[in-house]
Order: sequence, then structure tokens, then C-alpha cells
Amino acid sequence: MNREPDVHDSDDLHVVSAGPGNPYSVLTPLRIRVMRSLHDSPSYTSVADSVRLPVEEVRAEVEELVSAGLVVEEEGERRPTFLIVDGVEAQRVSVDAQECGHQLAESLVNRWQGIQLCFERLHLSHEFDFRDMAFLLVGDMVLDTGLLNALARDGTLMPPAPARPRPDYLDARYFSWMIEGDHDQLGKYGQRAVGQFLGTWFLLTFGQYWIHGTPNSARSDFEAVARHELANQEHTCSLARQLGIPAVDREEASLWAEAAVVWTDDLVLVYKQRESKLRQLYGTLRAAQYLPHGFGEFLCWYDHVAYASAIDALAAAGELSIPPDRFTAALWYDDAARAIF
Repeated sequence: MNREPDVHDSDDLHVVSAGPGNPYSVLTPLRIRVMRSLHDSPSYTSVADSVRLPVEEVRAEVEELVSAGLVVEEEGERRPTFLIVDGVEAQRVSVDAQECGHQLAESLVNRWQGIQLCFERLHLSHEFDFRDMAFLLVGDMVLDTGLLNALARDGTLMPPAPARPRPDYLDARYFSWMIEGDHDQLGKYGQRAVGQFLGTWFLLTFGQYWIHGTPNSARSDFEAVARHELANQEHTCSLARQLGIPAVDREEASLWAEAAVVWTDDLVLVYKQRESKLRQLYGTLRAAQYLPHGFGEFLCWYDHVAYASAIDALAAAGELSIPPDRFTAALWYDDAARAIF
């Protein structure tokens, strides 16, 4: 899997990345605070005052961030190279993204009968109810990875993630954003691949990482069990039965992915219709002053908040069911589960 959705924290600052080559090994809690201060001021003195360290210690931390491609020095000033959003900005953007999420949900509701008919063509439909499977099949494979892939294919609003090479990962390329606020403002739901096995399969979990500010222990406990079973099972069907989850084979994964292209293209149109407003919204952020080409990264973050709102809207309308533990899982043939960026 090419996505790394886990969150790195320091107090109320949360960093997340999407794409190969994440920054977490470099971003210590101190460096997160240093970058937040650089967002406000490029001055070493101002940063030192903010983090309460001597200027020379701050300078050493910044040099490490520069080496990792997370800070750039231009004309004597130091600025972060990825999106940082303060608490007031995060709240403003979140409200707009939640409104957009309802539009995304409406677009899917207009096609819901066709989506359900497509599900009924799958062998899965003989064992599982559509409302239960829709959290994964629509929430993850359409609204999460499906829509992000569609935006990447289209390229007009979200061009390829920028290259961010560092000495130990020269081909790193990813979007990243730091949000001052709560975890839901990063995007409430996400997919994680627990492990690859038999060459072509992934065990996926999809849902909330955090619930009311606390890690989703039910999800992490399940993943721990899954890792153990991955090491002890040699057949997909027996592993699925052992874990009590569906197994989506190559044929069914491909069928769903091909059908989802039409639905995700509709969702991209929702964004294109909002493009002017979205660009204006990005322009109001402090980061836009030093990241003139950062709109694609902004949209990647915005989409994570918007699609979560869409999932909640679909659940409220009774179209899909969110499990009590706020996550679901499946074995999935990897071609349809892999994100482009």
C-alpha cells in the first residue's frame, strides 16, 4: 500500500501524510513545535522564544528539518514546505468541507440503486448485507481511495504529490499536513493495510483511528490478532473465516473498481463545481503566503474531511451502517485497493 494514514502528534498539533515516504521518522514532538513556530515567523529568535530553547539548539533542529526536505531556506528565511493550519483556520475549513461532504453524499445517493445492483452481482452479496458492506465498499473504495485516485487521475485540482527526497529515501513523494485542533479535523476515517501475504493480498481495515480523542483500541487489537494469523495461515479463505471478515478476490475487486470509476468521476465534478470557492478558501490561509503551489496538498487534506462528512451523511440517511467499533476489515486483492499517489 502506498498510503500512510497514521498520525504523529505533539499536544494539539497533528501531522498526517499520504504517499510513499512519510516524514514521521524526522518529526519529533519538538520539531513539530518548531515547524508550527516557523509557520508564524521565519525568525530563529521568534522560534526560540516560542519553544523556550536557545537559538543554537533551534538552529540545529531546523537544519535537520531542512535536510529532510520539510523546511526550506530562501533569502535568509526558513519556511515549512508542507501545509500547516492553525486552529481558527482548521475550524473554518472543516465547516466548508463538511458542507461539501453532504454534496458528495447526494451525488452517491443519486446513483445508489445502481451501486446496490452492482453489489448484487458480487458473490459477497450471498453472505453479506449491502448496508453492512457499504461502509467498506462505498466509504473506503469509493469515497476514500476511489475519490483520491480519481482526483489524481484528473490532475487539475490535485496534481501528483510533490517530491520530498531525503538522504535515506530519495524517491519520497507525498502530501502532508499539520492541523492545530482535534483529530477529526484531519479526516475521521481512513484505510490501513495490516500486511501483504500470498503475494497479491492485503488485509485492510477501514474506519476511525481515534474516538473522542482516544485511539480506537478495538481496531488496533484486531490488527494485532490479524498480524498473528497472517503468520500462521496459508490460505485466504481459511484466514477470512478465522477473522470473521469477507475476502474480495481479484475478479470481484476488479469489478467493483471498474464500476466505481463512474461514481468517483461524479464526485470529482462536485469539487470542480466548487473550485473557485476552494481556491479562495486556500488563499485565506497563512500557509498560502509561502506555499503558492500548495493547493493540491490543501485539497488532499480537505477531501479527507469532506469524505468523512459524506460517510456520516450516508449513515444518517440509512444507506450504510457504521459498525459499533467504528471500523471494518476485509481481505482484498491488492490491485483495486492500492492508491495511486
